[in-house]
Amino acid sequence: MFLILLGPPGVGKGTQAKLLAKKYSIPHISAGEILREYSKQNTALGRKIKSIIDIGNLVPDKLITKVISDRVSRDDCDLGVILDGYPRTLQQAQDLKTFCRVSMIIKIELDEITLIERLLNRKTCNLCKQASNSKSNICNCGNVLIKRVDDNRSSILERLKIYRKNISQIIDFYTNDYPAVPITHVENSGTIEETKEEIWNNLHAILS
Repeated sequence: MFLILLGPPGVGKGTQAKLLAKKYSIPHISAGEILREYSKQNTALGRKIKSIIDIGNLVPDKLITKVISDRVSRDDCDLGVILDGYPRTLQQAQDLKTFCRVSMIIKIELDEITLIERLLNRKTCNLCKQASNSKSNICNCGNVLIKRVDDNRSSILERLKIYRKNISQIIDFYTNDYPAVPITHVENSGTIEETKEEIWNNLHAILS
């Protein structure tokens, strides 16, 4: 089972992807987390990725596709994966079909005002990678929560602008070229548990 979670930054894709990965015992592959790991490496590639992330831009299609395809090719992905944050562009969606057969797309949605507020207050644990909007600076795992460099208003607005442009092209691509791939829309305005139940119910109804 190869699932794609789509949605704007801050909508809760990572949280739901982790829950799905645990339920189905398949890897959660987060494009953002993989790129941030690369950005910590003192290599030419790592420094290049870091410079792109720090100003809130998206990593070029060719580069992120290579990173994702290399990860999906590992043995632990034979039974499926949860893709979170990829594809982000039409080109990436077209490239994805060369190395992954998509079972279903889950598009998580939330109004933009709430999204911006979440992102401005978001902090991430650099150990367990859990994102949090809590006022506390300590994660549930006991580690320190850190605010991401690109979670500032100007970068957030630019990322949302890019997202709006790309998401319509991606949805049109799957709707027109791959109509057999189901797309389910989930509003994430409730609790994590409520969103989880809606996603799981949709999965069961469509894939069973």
